[in-house]
Amino acid sequence: MIVLSDKAKAFLETCFPNQQKPTLRIYAIPGPMLILAMDKQVGEEDVTEEKGGFVFCMTRELARMVREVEIDMGQKGFVCTPLVPLPGSSCSGGCAGCSGCH
Repeated sequence: MIVLSDKAKAFLETCFPNQQKPTLRIYAIPGPMLILAMDKQVGEEDVTEEKGGFVFCMTRELARMVREVEIDMGQKGFVCTPLVPLPGSSCSGGCAGCSGCH
């Protein structure tokens, strides 16, 4: 479900060096594209996976749609690229918010 790059893992570790690591949620937003944000609650409708000492979650529905998400670092922050592009997107979503491809 989650592929975490070494660069993204290293950056996450710098963000949370001496504190408890939060759950990180993958969301689909208009565009459509995927983003990563901290979350305090994991619900029954969610799936979770631990990667690199961090817990990632997303809704079961989103997990079924994208099948796998690669999390990497881009110029503007995290890049969440789905294995299966989101419906309505003209690219994989890995452009991290470029305005030209959505």
